[in-house]
Amino acid sequence: MKYKLIIFGLLINLTGYTQTIEQLELKLRHTPVLELDSVRLICNQIFKLEKYNESAIGYLMESYRYQTDDSPELLFFSGREKSDIDTTINYTDSINTFFQNLVEGDKSNPTPLILEAKYKFGRTFPSDSNKIAPLEKALQLDKDNNEANFLLGQTFYFIFTEEFKKDSNYLNLEELASKSFNRLEQAFSLDSTNREFLRYPLIQLANYLDNAEKLNEYTIHKVKSDLYFPIKSLSSLTDDWSVNYSINIMQELDIALFVNNWYSNQLRAMSEPILHKDYSVVNSYRFTWLRTFHHPIAVRINNKNGQVALTWKECDGAGGYEPGKIIVDKQKKLSENEWKEFQRMISKIDFWHIPTIIDEIPGNDGSQWILEGVEKGQYHVVDRWTPRGSDYAKCCEFLLNLTDIKVNEKEKY
Repeated sequence: MKYKLIIFGLLINLTGYTQTIEQLELKLRHTPVLELDSVRLICNQIFKLEKYNESAIGYLMESYRYQTDDSPELLFFSGREKSDIDTTINYTDSINTFFQNLVEGDKSNPTPLILEAKYKFGRTFPSDSNKIAPLEKALQLDKDNNEANFLLGQTFYFIFTEEFKKDSNYLNLEELASKSFNRLEQAFSLDSTNREFLRYPLIQLANYLDNAEKLNEYTIHKVKSDLYFPIKSLSSLTDDWSVNYSINIMQELDIALFVNNWYSNQLRAMSEPILHKDYSVVNSYRFTWLRTFHHPIAVRINNKNGQVALTWKECDGAGGYEPGKIIVDKQKKLSENEWKEFQRMISKIDFWHIPTIIDEIPGNDGSQWILEGVEKGQYHVVDRWTPRGSDYAKCCEFLLNLTDIKVNEKEKY
C-alpha cells in the first residue's frame, strides 16, 4: 500500500509538470527566433502533443531561415554581423527534409501537403507558384478539402492579377482565371462561412471569363452572415472592381474582413442589432466607440413613427482587445428637438455622401469612431480613426453626451 501511494504521488507530480500546447506555444513565441536549438526543442515537445501544429511548424521554418538571412534589417535587429552567420550549413536542406518526412509519414493525408504549401516556401506572396504542386497533390487525395481548394484558387487568382497588371494580353490569363474560378467556386460550395468573401472574386472572374450565367448567379446570391457591416463597405474597392482585373479583390477584402470581424466581435458582445439588415424597419443611427485600452461603448438613436429613443451600452473589456461583458445597458426617450438637433449635425457633416473610409495613417494606439445610419431605406457607415475636434467627432460626441456615461478627459481619444 505504501508503494502504491508513492507511485500515485509521483504520477500527480509528473502530471503537474506536463505543459499544455497553449503553454508551449506561449513559450515558443517568447523564444528568440535566432536560437534554433531552443526553438527545435520546444517545437519537438509540441509535435509530440500535436503532430501538425501550425504555430510550431511556422516558427521552426522561420528559425531555419533566419540562420542564413544576412539582410541589413535582420542584422540590425538581431545585433549580429555577417561574420556571425555560419555559411557551412545548408538550412534549406533541413526545411526540405522536414516536409519530406512529414509527407512521407502520412501519404494518404492531404494535411502535410497543405502545410508544405503554406510554410515550406518562406515569406512568400500568395502568388508563389511553388505552392501549386503540393496543393494539387492534396486535392488528388481529397477533392473536397476546403482549405486546399481555397489556397489553390487564391494562388491562381494572385498570379492572374499580377500577370494582368504586367500584360493584359498575356496568353495564359484565361487559363489562370478559369483555374482560379473553379477552385474558388468549390471552396464557396464547401464553406458557407466564407461565401460573402468569395462571391466578389467569383463575380470578377466570371466577368473576365464572359460567363453570364455564373455572373448572374453570384451577383444575386443572398449570403447569410453574422458580420455587422457589409463586407465591401469597409474596403477601398472602387466602383469598377468587378471589371477592373488589375484590382486584387481578395487582398483588398482580406483587410476589410479583419476589421469587420474586429468591430463585429465588439458589437456582438454588446448584443447590438445588425443595422444594415434592418434598414427598412426604422430610422436609426449608431455610434460605436472603440478605444484601444478603454471600455467599448455603443450609443444608438432610433426614431420610429416619431417616437425617439436612445440606447447605450458599455462593456468592461477594451476596444482594441477583447470586449468583455456588458456592464451598462440603458435607454431613455428623447425629445423631438433632440432628434432635430442630431439631424442638423448629420446634415452638417454630409453624412450620407462622405466616404466610409479615407486614406489615413492610424497610429499604434487611438480609437475608432464608427457611425452607422439607416434612414429612408438606405444604409451608410463612416469609420474614422481618432477624429479630434472635427465636426464628425462633435456629431458622435452629441450622442455620447445624451447618455449618463461619464468619461475622463484623459480617456477621450
